[in-house]
Amino acid sequence: MVIQVHSRQHHQGIDDRGGDRWAQTVEKDGAMVSAGLRVLGVTPWTLYRRPSSFLSRVDALVRLGPPEPPPQVRVVPPR
Repeated sequence: MVIQVHSRQHHQGIDDRGGDRWAQTVEKDGAMVSAGLRVLGVTPWTLYRRPSSFLSRVDALVRLGPPEPPPQVRVVPPR
C-alpha cells in the first residue's frame, strides 16, 4: 500500500522546467496503480480535520489484503 499526501503547496503550479505539478502528481499515482500498487491519496486538510475518516480508508484498504499477484516494483531513492 502506498499512501500519497498531496498538498497544494507541493503539487500545484508549474515546476522549474515548465511542467504542471498537479498533472505530474496524478500521472504518478496512475502509474503506481498500473503497476499493481494500492494507492491511497489524502490531503493534509483531511489528516488535520478528519483523521478518523482517513483511518477508516486505511482500514478498508488493509482489509483487502495484499494484491494478487504481488506487484513487481522496485523502489529507487531519488537522486
